[in-house]
Amino acid sequence: MKKLKKILAVILVMAMMFGAIPMTSAFAEEVYDVLTLDTYKTVSYKGEDVTLSFIPENDGFYKFVSTGSYDTVATLYDSEYNELGYNDESKNSSNFEIISKLSAGEVYYLCVSEYFGDTASFKVKVTETVGVESATITKYPDNMTCVEGYEDSASLKGLEILFVTTDGEEISWAYGTYPFAGDFQITYNDSYAGDDGYYHVSIQCGGSTTELKFEIVENPVESIEYKSKHDIVLYEKTGGFTIFEDSFYYYYSLPGDAVFVINFKDGTSIECEEGDEINGEMVYTHANQYDEPWGVGTNYIYASYFGVQVAIPVYVESCPFKSITINSIPSREYIVGDYKYGYIGERNRYFFEPYDITDLSFTVEYEDGKKEVFSNVDFDIENQTIAGLPYTVDEIWVVAPKTVQATLHFMGAEIRYNVNVVESPLENFEMTWFPNCTDYEDRYSPVFDGAEFTLTFKDGTQETVVLSDENTSYGTGDWLQYKVAVGDYTIQILEGWNEYDEIIYGFCCLDKFVDYEGVWFDKSREIDNVEVENFSMTADGMILHVDYTDGTKDTLNLNTVSCMENGKKGYIGYAKTENGITEFSVIKIIENGEVVGYSLNILDEEIIINGQCATLGDVDGNGDISIMDVTLVQQHIAQEITLSDVALESADTDKNFSITVMDATRIQLYIAKAIDKF
Repeated sequence: MKKLKKILAVILVMAMMFGAIPMTSAFAEEVYDVLTLDTYKTVSYKGEDVTLSFIPENDGFYKFVSTGSYDTVATLYDSEYNELGYNDESKNSSNFEIISKLSAGEVYYLCVSEYFGDTASFKVKVTETVGVESATITKYPDNMTCVEGYEDSASLKGLEILFVTTDGEEISWAYGTYPFAGDFQITYNDSYAGDDGYYHVSIQCGGSTTELKFEIVENPVESIEYKSKHDIVLYEKTGGFTIFEDSFYYYYSLPGDAVFVINFKDGTSIECEEGDEINGEMVYTHANQYDEPWGVGTNYIYASYFGVQVAIPVYVESCPFKSITINSIPSREYIVGDYKYGYIGERNRYFFEPYDITDLSFTVEYEDGKKEVFSNVDFDIENQTIAGLPYTVDEIWVVAPKTVQATLHFMGAEIRYNVNVVESPLENFEMTWFPNCTDYEDRYSPVFDGAEFTLTFKDGTQETVVLSDENTSYGTGDWLQYKVAVGDYTIQILEGWNEYDEIIYGFCCLDKFVDYEGVWFDKSREIDNVEVENFSMTADGMILHVDYTDGTKDTLNLNTVSCMENGKKGYIGYAKTENGITEFSVIKIIENGEVVGYSLNILDEEIIINGQCATLGDVDGNGDISIMDVTLVQQHIAQEITLSDVALESADTDKNFSITVMDATRIQLYIAKAIDKF
């Protein structure tokens, strides 16, 4: 819907430009509800944009805001349909907030909607406010060029701006920090390549606009080639999730032998893999399945480098089955609010994925008459595969116990059966002890180790659980998540914000909630310099020496608690420090096919580590721990080969400064997943 509206808006503007519609009459053809200063206006949204008009009595800055429990979006236009501002969330909530400088007596239009297109009711108000009177660039970005055809190369890294508000306050801001100057949100709008040979980037803050111009330079890349002996073959509506009522988002991966050849205009070429960083830019694949859903037949993903693309075919095949007979349905019942199988969404809806298909049995008949039975012996529920092929179970939402229909997708077939969602067995869920979690800076999340919960069940029994590394897993995405096993159940720790800029942590277990507040940001210190000791790819055991602009220092010892391999080229995860848990990423820097260094991103800082480093277990340094690494250790022990210094450090998995059979054994245990770290 949002894409359609955007297209319609573009058509409307083009029509105005060519005179088909008078510019001044774009909104005048219809009478809109009027916003009155300092007065809330209730908006009833039913899937189509709602437009409100406003005429200020005085010149000045005005703030348009929404209030309510919905995720609202707004765009502000002048009478000529020029966009003055857009926002889909404010600093502390999912409500919009737009500040703009307006002229007395002029008419302005505010188009509002709900982000997901859901029916919604919320309030909108406009007030006079303090704005940003001026914005002065005090330091330009480190690189003021933009590669032709690759607009993302226009980096704002190094940019610093001094904002001055209408009441005289001066606010310094640097790119890469929180995208707010004080309480004013910073947005980037109206970026375009001009006829003057420059790429223009517009920065808006508090009603002021600052423009940067990047010189457009020739793209050094001629073309990209893709090579693999294997096709990417998927089955209809299997291995992914439903994004719209009739559309499906497919998970995909490149074949293990996939390589790319980058051909440069100077006649040189480099062979690389996905995720390799070549001359500061990464080769990556992408597919906009949200706007261009895939269907049965040939679809494409695209590999990009410096804006140059190569199309890679993905073949989606239809179901090969003639018929399916269900012999027995899964035995599991699901509990409303159980985070092991789902999550709580907007308006307390419980969304869950009933992927535990234990005891399901079904018989398929192929078009050639052959029959095959699938049952427990074929299921790998942890990895969600049946006979080695992926399966998907549609996400379902409920607000109360009931029987619902599950839909399992396998090899293009849809298998439907009923599952029971039952009420929570909990009578009460409370936090009976918690650590003192205050004064964390905004680059950390607190550590809740030791927090104690008491679960009282409806049958009168009680269970006490204490958070610890032994029973807790951590997220590896955009925010920290604790998931605590309580028997066959799971407690989830949620993260959010309130209007006072505090971190709020909510605890949820089996449809019961505990709110916890009191963790806030300390923004008084900014990092001046970070030095790294004992650098490692996984960040485990690394030491950070941090200098702050106020003269204070920290020495932080990192203990990695969650680490996810990222395309064999680096890691992303969470590490504990004395100040809390911080997210990190380590990406290899590769030039001409060789590792020349690493980009470490931690504490909102990027630190470049030059040279090669050791990764425990990865003796051959190819980014993967395999049986080949075991063989190299064994050959070194037998004195058949001599390992390099970096390889020796990688082989010393028990860190006793000696390479022995035990090191080879530990690598074998890691490969077999008998241990998860060295």
